[in-house]
Amino acid sequence: MSVGASSLVSMSEKKPITFKTAPCPGCGTIGSIRRIIWGIPSADFDFSKHAIGGQCIPENPHEIACSECPWSGWRGSLIPADRVFRTRPETDETN
Repeated sequence: MSVGASSLVSMSEKKPITFKTAPCPGCGTIGSIRRIIWGIPSADFDFSKHAIGGQCIPENPHEIACSECPWSGWRGSLIPADRVFRTRPETDETN
């Protein structure tokens, strides 16, 4: 299995899973995954490519975060978009 700076390889398909093509496990938005940078950002920090994790690094810090929702996690959490199945929320329909 090959692991790059911003991509993973799916064991079943052997196609790269990039941050641009992987849906967020929290909200499903494609292209919203950013690598977390810990510490104080500099003036030229690129918010379109990275997320701020905070000044204090926790014991087991997350690697990636979504720019559209509060989800954060590890690269191994990413699943190719064609393998994601979402269920519709149950609605209370009364006639």
